[in-house]
Amino acid sequence: MAKKPAEATTSTALAATPTAGQTSIADVRAIFIVAGVSGSGKTTIATALAQRLGLAFQEGGEIHPLPDIAMVNSAHPLDDRGWWSWLEKIAAWIDGCRQLGTGGVITSPALRRSHRDFLTRGQPDVRIVYLHGERALIASRLAAREEHSMVPSLLDHQFSILEEPEPDEDLILIDVSRPVEDIVAEILRKLTPQVRENPSDAVARYSSERPALPPVTPCGPQTDPSTGTLARRGPFIGSDLPLDIEDYALIGDCTTAALVGHNGSIDWLCWPRFDSGAVFAALLGTSEHGRWRISPAGPTVRTSRTYHDDTLILETVFDTADGSVALMDFMPMGQGNSSVIRLVKGRRGKVAMQMHLVLRFDYGVTVPWVTQLEDGSGVTAIAGKPGGAAFSGAVAGREFRHGCGV
Repeated sequence: MAKKPAEATTSTALAATPTAGQTSIADVRAIFIVAGVSGSGKTTIATALAQRLGLAFQEGGEIHPLPDIAMVNSAHPLDDRGWWSWLEKIAAWIDGCRQLGTGGVITSPALRRSHRDFLTRGQPDVRIVYLHGERALIASRLAAREEHSMVPSLLDHQFSILEEPEPDEDLILIDVSRPVEDIVAEILRKLTPQVRENPSDAVARYSSERPALPPVTPCGPQTDPSTGTLARRGPFIGSDLPLDIEDYALIGDCTTAALVGHNGSIDWLCWPRFDSGAVFAALLGTSEHGRWRISPAGPTVRTSRTYHDDTLILETVFDTADGSVALMDFMPMGQGNSSVIRLVKGRRGKVAMQMHLVLRFDYGVTVPWVTQLEDGSGVTAIAGKPGGAAFSGAVAGREFRHGCGV
């Protein structure tokens, strides 16, 4: 099972002994997304907030998908696909923190309502701190920067797509025209009526320098300092977005084929033939349109994939903090029915695994009737008249095999 990152050492500057009816600031383990346009002070506020609460901090800009980093560096605004790819990686980091129960602070523009809803829906422990500032103030701050300056046209683009928070959004709205110390204090006051800063124990106040990063081990996907590349994100069952098409590998049996993501999810499969309706169609929609995912239950440090020799036997290796596991996927030929075989094999240490199976027929339109086999070894899924279509499975040892027949 994945090792939990060491808890941050709480400074004596934090309120160690809350008064009756109060909660210590050090006990807060929510996840905060500090949002706003470039120049609003996201990094400065987020690092100060992370220090005050003793939480992990992640600069959202460091986990851009690699193709988008090149686009940003070339002064081109992200398109919708770029925005959503980035948001998916931020969601992965958030999900990793939630699985570990550590809390954290991450920066993200989250300029549109749909962006903010995607990152927070169904997760009451994830809060957005939205930094609001007038355009003239933001532009003057960016003009004064000696590092990380921005082309004016990119700022124009951000304001053109910006959707200011609406009254029904449950977020913390902050005016960024004030000093950092006042902003952080206001965030703590709005966080919960029971969390109060102890004035006699307050941490060091605002200075002209950015606060140092807190001495914590971040959770979720991180940039490898030796290579500058992004480590593969940890698994997160709650993600609704498909991967980029280049992140899928193909397995098949000459009668049909499946697309397997580097996260261990089969997001596309027309069964039992190429001209059949898809039983897994998350590639064109969300996880609710059908997928079959097998992956480590905790964060993944690194993911690698390869085909065995000259075959379509796909091996995906997940490396975690406590071990390594291989997932073998293939579709044997010459069988009476088309089958997908998935084998999980431990390579090193101990890794807890999880499975998420969503069956949908007719390209995600039809929800089948699912029943358990009499011997308890698997399930059968039927849609339409009896015998029209079925999906059944069996577990034997470390093998998980599913087949489809008409």
